[in-house]
Amino acid sequence: TVESEETRELTHKTNIGLAFFIWRTIMETKIAKLAAAAVIIIAVLIGLHYSGDSIDIAVPAYGIEQTVKALGAIKTVHMFCRDWNGTEFEMWMQLDKDGYPQYCRSYWPAYQVTDISTPDKSYQYNKKLQRVIVNTGKLYNFDFSFYRMFENLLAAAKQYPEKVTIHRQSNNDKALIVITADMGHTAWKLFINPESKLPASVYCLKSNQPGSFIKDVHEIYYDEPLPSGIFEFEIPEGVRVRNADDRGKLLNDPNYGWVYEDLTKQQAAEEIASKYWQAVIDSDLGQMKKYYPDTGTNANYTMEEFNAEYKECFGDFVEELVEVGGLYVEHNCGLGKLLPCILKLENGNLVECKIIIKFRKIDGVQSCVIAGFYGSPVKVK
Repeated sequence: TVESEETRELTHKTNIGLAFFIWRTIMETKIAKLAAAAVIIIAVLIGLHYSGDSIDIAVPAYGIEQTVKALGAIKTVHMFCRDWNGTEFEMWMQLDKDGYPQYCRSYWPAYQVTDISTPDKSYQYNKKLQRVIVNTGKLYNFDFSFYRMFENLLAAAKQYPEKVTIHRQSNNDKALIVITADMGHTAWKLFINPESKLPASVYCLKSNQPGSFIKDVHEIYYDEPLPSGIFEFEIPEGVRVRNADDRGKLLNDPNYGWVYEDLTKQQAAEEIASKYWQAVIDSDLGQMKKYYPDTGTNANYTMEEFNAEYKECFGDFVEELVEVGGLYVEHNCGLGKLLPCILKLENGNLVECKIIIKFRKIDGVQSCVIAGFYGSPVKVK
């Protein structure tokens, strides 16, 4: 039998595809819809509930509830975004009654990557690598809702002071309402169209948790006609296809992972991270799969394929594991705890890569396994 700290997350059917070298967050979550919203943004806004300062609303003609009401009527969203590496990508979303994407498509032109998320089946297509990852259900990284974000902001603004300011600003002869949320360690600036009361753009000014899915949204269009068939996908001939639905079984397989005794979870996480990255440096595919069983996910997966994916994501090969940070819980990650790793590449660059550590108890034996990667590798200055 399998007993896990994440039993609730892992006993239901996995509905996402978690690729090793992917440049944004793709992992499963069980956060309740009313408590969670945008992948990154809501972490800031929820933080308002736990601060003790006041709010200064300097524009009596505008209230956040107006944006909440306007967003509640929106059916489709088309937006242009940047991730934490400054890479541009485009998203189209058809929303459900709660303001979450029921259908979604994104495209990263720099990577030639297309993601399609639908309630029944989802696809991640990397044209450069000629690979498609298929999974049942929607992709987690599209669980993005401006509506829920502003609901939480409104609730926070009514209770806590001086973490949010609202003022007017002229931008290219166009007046905008500007909402600034500054938590100290994280800050956001939200631009609101004063006529429609809808968000016009969203920018992250600073964050101590880079690497997640969306950093900035610099253009947003609402209820425009979406291209016909935009949420349909046909797997191209000749590409490699990976099925991500079997990942949950691998994470609960005692043949994978690392058994630990008389260690804290932090110490165990550091050990498995060290073993995994050494296997990467040594090009030992068997050991990589032992600690991170989702590597490849098929018997014919080769070191050449791994290296191609690896270099596509990191830009170069890992030379050394420089530093391991402390374990922490990310509010929108249901697979395990996050462990930041600072890596030195062969080109001399330093990057931070976050791995997800799942702790298990199988037949009374404590062990841990790498469940996936959170977000993109981010350069460290």
